[in-house]
Amino acid sequence: MPTSDKKHKFILTVEELDKVQQRISQSKKLELSNEREKEIWTQEYLAKQANVSLSVAKRFLNRKTPMGESSFRALTQVLGFQPNEFSALQSLKDVDNKIFNWHKVCCDRLDHWKKRNVDLVIGDNRLDFGNIDRTFVPLDFLEKVKKESSQSKNTSKQQTEEYKSTQRYERQQDFLDVIIRDGLLEGSSKKYGQRLAIIGEAGSGKTTLLLQIGYELLKQPNNLVIWISLKEVRDKLEYLREYIIDEWLKGSNIAKNEWEQEFDNKLKDGCVWLLLDGLEDIPDKAHIVIGQFDVWLSKPKIALTCRKNRWDSDKADFASFGYGIYECVGYNSDQPSNFIDAWFGDDSDSANLLKTELQKANRHRINELIKYPLHLSLLCSIYEESESNFAFATNKAELFDQFIKRQYTRKITVDRFDADLVKSLGELAIKAIDTQSQLTNAEVKEKLGDRLDKALELGWLKPIDEYEQVYDFLHDSFKEYFAALAIDAWDFFLPRDHIDKPVKEKCYRIFEPVWNPVVLLWSGISRNPNTNNQSSLLIEKLIVFDDGCAKSNDYNNLGHFIALDIAFESNNIVLFDNILDQIIEWAFGTFNQYSKKREWYSISELAL
Repeated sequence: MPTSDKKHKFILTVEELDKVQQRISQSKKLELSNEREKEIWTQEYLAKQANVSLSVAKRFLNRKTPMGESSFRALTQVLGFQPNEFSALQSLKDVDNKIFNWHKVCCDRLDHWKKRNVDLVIGDNRLDFGNIDRTFVPLDFLEKVKKESSQSKNTSKQQTEEYKSTQRYERQQDFLDVIIRDGLLEGSSKKYGQRLAIIGEAGSGKTTLLLQIGYELLKQPNNLVIWISLKEVRDKLEYLREYIIDEWLKGSNIAKNEWEQEFDNKLKDGCVWLLLDGLEDIPDKAHIVIGQFDVWLSKPKIALTCRKNRWDSDKADFASFGYGIYECVGYNSDQPSNFIDAWFGDDSDSANLLKTELQKANRHRINELIKYPLHLSLLCSIYEESESNFAFATNKAELFDQFIKRQYTRKITVDRFDADLVKSLGELAIKAIDTQSQLTNAEVKEKLGDRLDKALELGWLKPIDEYEQVYDFLHDSFKEYFAALAIDAWDFFLPRDHIDKPVKEKCYRIFEPVWNPVVLLWSGISRNPNTNNQSSLLIEKLIVFDDGCAKSNDYNNLGHFIALDIAFESNNIVLFDNILDQIIEWAFGTFNQYSKKREWYSISELAL
């Protein structure tokens, strides 16, 4: 790596400054934003092209203060100079190769995560970043706006804050151009440019987009892009700086003292980018974890992903950090066809047949399911081998059921479907969700035994760390599905003996956001009478739930909304209609035939 700034002063000589200023005066901008803009390079334009801050570009040109090597290199390179043209660089040995290795390490890291978190989930490299625009999920930029509301004409108006979409990005390149290339540079006019949060449902393309942001940032060789899967550093969350220095480059040929010095230089120059995947995997106090970056990053540049329900529940804690929020809103009715064409490639007949089927009038439910890339990729994978005898799933649980059975017959051709393997995976999934931790090698081997190899071959489990031998599921959605398969009765989610106060040493998983996807999958797993009866019993318990707070009974309100989702997933039309009628009455009030007046009910903010 480059040697320390203590030994080398990266600053222009008088002669070199003359040469640089002459080159700037001769350079013309590649693009002009308007007719009045001048073609000549300005200090602001030089900083933008080199991907450094304006203050660093000014230091480069005024010769008063030395700067970091990485910024010095970026500024000279963008002007078309070679390293040997500057005295500050001539004494450094093997600089070009080391800079290349530095950039390569970041690229290799992203490639590693792409292979494990995108290719593995989507499958068989059917989609690549070359045609990623065809699979891009539209993004809404959410801004906080003030809203006046009142319950009735007898109550005064109150101002509340809510997030509202102010712009939509339909093409990925538009997002990258406007937000990454322009918005993340210091001095940009784009609001929330240097910190952004990508939120959305499971499988909505958050990780894929974060990876693409990383590749875009690495087009500037001066950037250091650090990808961190928060799920895999849970035990290091309070010491992320130490983790980056001590472990992030584990296995590379870069000496720690050289890496640490250069890392500090890049921190000072504002060239370090943190890509944090999976904020929802931090069990609690996530705002404290991300708040530590303000302490040791002078100019924090962060992009992170988070499930929407977790972000919404903690948004008050995150508000002070000033993140620009971008929500993956799902495909509209026309966009899945682009994804399908990209998936099937040259097999246009299969693509056209599937698109024709999806356009039929009775395909509303499956079209609602495939609004996100993960679910659409599952459908394409299933349909690819089952065209002649294909039944479309009616809920998410059926879609996952079809996929794992298709995957099993494709990869394990000699055995009948291993129900015991699925049950054991479900028990492991419950443990992982309950403890919010990864699965150790000992836990997995104790539960699966000889079946571990089969689970790995199927891709349902994957090793996380070759050093510590820990495992995780293919995707959180698969973990939730396997967990749902292992749950027999409704009282797994809600204590059977609850009356009006918490039952000691019993879990109320039904009200924990992390279990919400599981209960919905559980509700839709089967249409057999036993499963439907279990769902109905849970619904009935929720709509009469008493939390002991007579004045508000917030959890009863929340229980109605959860019960509505369960009734929908389990196809219980009668209960769905009854619950919906109750919620509408709460929202709009009812007319009292005796008093001849409209009576209003309020719904807790918690339930909303």
